[in-house]
Amino acid sequence: MADALPPAGWYPDSQVPNTLRWWDGSVWTAHVAPVQPVVAPTAPTPQPLPQPQQVQAQAPVPQQPQAPEVRHRGGLFGGKKELEEEVAQLRQSLAELGVPERDQLRAELADLQGRLPALRQERDSLNGQVVPLRAEVADLQVKQQQLASIQGEIQTLQYQKTSLDGELAVVTR
Repeated sequence: MADALPPAGWYPDSQVPNTLRWWDGSVWTAHVAPVQPVVAPTAPTPQPLPQPQQVQAQAPVPQQPQAPEVRHRGGLFGGKKELEEEVAQLRQSLAELGVPERDQLRAELADLQGRLPALRQERDSLNGQVVPLRAEVADLQVKQQQLASIQGEIQTLQYQKTSLDGELAVVTR
């Protein structure tokens, strides 16, 4: 028994509001498009009301086709293969849309947002330590300059000692 399926075309997506999805006549595809807003006329033109006998003579207004219904798969266990294929197609569609990546990014974002307060507190703590360290570095730079000056004086004194030792050796001979 073959079910009658709607013809291929754009239909409202039941999962995503204001979106149309392409039905190829047998399965939903990954192709989507936004619903185009209906532009209302600026000033409606009054139409005369139909006479009662005209209402009966008019053809019924066609309704927009609905999404295809799920086919009956034959009992409790009779369509397992079809269901597995449909699940595989749905997973493929989700992968094409980037749903797993989106979910992973959302989980990473939640983790980072959870770690953010601790990182801010650590930053503030480190900033409190930077000021004293900068003062200590400046003090050490001054001491380093003093040390270089003292080392220069020591070298000068050693040179003078060597000269004096030489003079003393000459005098004592």
